Amino acid sequence: MEIKKCGVIGAGQMGGGIIQVFAQSGYDTTVWVRSDASEEKAKAKMEKYFQKQLLAAGIKIIEAPTPIVPIFTYKTLDTLYFGKKMFEEGVYVNPVIAPACVEGECLLRTTLIATHTEPIIDEAVQIIARVLKEGAPQM
Repeated sequence: MEIKKCGVIGAGQMGGGIIQVFAQSGYDTTVWVRSDASEEKAKAKMEKYFQKQLLAAGIKIIEAPTPIVPIFTYKTLDTLYFGKKMFEEGVYVNPVIAPACVEGECLLRTTLIATHTEPIIDEAVQIIARVLKEGAPQM
């Protein structure tokens, strides 16, 4: 009998990692959490960790207690280039450009969910830092 589905109870530190492994391995994964509070606690922990890692990598962000972490990129074309490059490398971000922001204050919005784990965040931060460091081509 081939197993195609799995269920995980809890999305905390261990559950989040287990969910990740099953989902990445192609299993139809269902998650049950004890309460919304435990999911919120897990998300808050990862939000803080993500922001800490971005700052440690020298990336300028807007710090706030939210799963949406804006990364400053400033210029419109740079923002669009960085967004495309990060997507190609497996990190999904939303470019925010004028008129949604003031020209010269463009940014990339990143969003976390409860199933993001520290290893996933570490990999994403490495990609983000490398892409930003490489810079955008100048036109």
